[in-house]
Amino acid sequence: MTEETEHAANEKSSLSESDRIKLLSEEYLKDLNENSKYKDFFEQFNASSVKSFKESYAKDKADIAIRKEYFIHQCEGNESTFSGMASKLLWQMQQRKLFDLQCLWRAEQIEIPEITISEDFKVHSENIEHCSFLSPITQMEYDRYISFLEQADFDDLFTYDRYLLDWQNYDDFKDYAADIESEYIGDEPPEWYQYYELVTGLSTLYNLPDIKGGKEKKYADLARERDRKLWEEKNKNKQALPLDTRPRLDLFDREMKTEFIKRFEDYKTQYMYECNDKYYSVYDDRDLDDAIETLHFADREIYLNPALPWRESIIASANNYSKQKVIEAFPGVYKNYLFRIENHLEFEKKQKSMPMYKHTSELLKGLILDGREILGEPRDFNY
Repeated sequence: MTEETEHAANEKSSLSESDRIKLLSEEYLKDLNENSKYKDFFEQFNASSVKSFKESYAKDKADIAIRKEYFIHQCEGNESTFSGMASKLLWQMQQRKLFDLQCLWRAEQIEIPEITISEDFKVHSENIEHCSFLSPITQMEYDRYISFLEQADFDDLFTYDRYLLDWQNYDDFKDYAADIESEYIGDEPPEWYQYYELVTGLSTLYNLPDIKGGKEKKYADLARERDRKLWEEKNKNKQALPLDTRPRLDLFDREMKTEFIKRFEDYKTQYMYECNDKYYSVYDDRDLDDAIETLHFADREIYLNPALPWRESIIASANNYSKQKVIEAFPGVYKNYLFRIENHLEFEKKQKSMPMYKHTSELLKGLILDGREILGEPRDFNY
C-alpha cells in the first residue's frame, strides 16, 4: 500500500515537494494508526509518546522517500562562493551595532521608534539587511572587521550562524560578561563580539541597568500568573488522567528506531534507511572532502603544515586559504554594499530558516498590555 502511495505522490509533479511529503506522511500515519501489525509493539510504550512517535516517524519516512535519490546517490548541494561567504559576514557588523543599541535602549538612554519591546531587537536581527534605523557601515567599522577576520580562526567566522544562535541574546551575553559561571548555561557571545569589545572597550555597555527588561518582566509575570490561576480554576474539577508509566517511544533513539524499522518495514524501505544512514555516517568527513575540493581548485600554491596530522593539516590549510579568499572578496562586497546604500537600492530579501521572533514578540506584547491593565494602567507601552 505504501509503495503505491509513494509512487502516486511522486507522480503528482504539479505539487510542491513539501506538499508531496505532506501527502505521503498522511498515508504513512494512517498505516501506523490502522494496521494491526503495529498493535502489540505500540502497547509497550507510553500512549502520548506513541502518538508523537507515529507523527514524527511518518513525516521522517515521507521526507526520505520523496528525496531518496538525493540520499542514495549522495547528491551534494552547491558550495557557497567566497564572495557569498563575505556577503554573509558583512552583516555581523550590523548585528553588533544593533546589540549596542539594545543595551542603550534597555537602560532608557535612547528611544527607537521601531522598537516597542526588547523582543523586537530579535525581530530586526532576523531581518538585519533591512533594519532601517541602523547607520550604514563606515570605513572605520569595515577596517576593524577586516582586522578581526585576519586574526580569527576560520571556524569562528561561520559557527555562530551555522547553529542559528541568537545575535541579540542580551541576558546570556550579559551573564557571560559578568562571568556568572555557576549559573551560566546559555549562549556564549560570538567571537566577533568578544573581539569588538576588546578593541573598543564597549563591554561596559553590559554594566548599564536593564530598566526596560525589568518593567516588561513585571507586567508579563502578572499576566502569566493570572492565566495560571484561570487555568487552575477551569480545570480544578477535571479528573486527572492516570499516569502512563510505560517507557517513552522516541524517534531520535537510534536503537529504538532501528528496531521498529527492522520489525515492520519491507526490504526496500530498510535499504532506503540504510542508504540514508550511510550518507550521514560519512558526514563527519565532509570537512576533509570539502577541504580537498577547495585545495584542488586553489589559485595559488598551498603548503601543508608538517607538524599536524595529515587530516588536520589538509583541513587547516584549506581553511586558511578560504579565509584569505574571503578577505580578498570583502572590498568588492563592501563596494557593492555602499553602492546600494548610496543609490537607495534594497538588499535582497533572504528567506529565513527560523523566522520565529515576530510571533514571540506579539505574544509578549499581549502579556505586557494585560499586565498593565491588571494594575489599572493604560493598555499602551508608555512605561
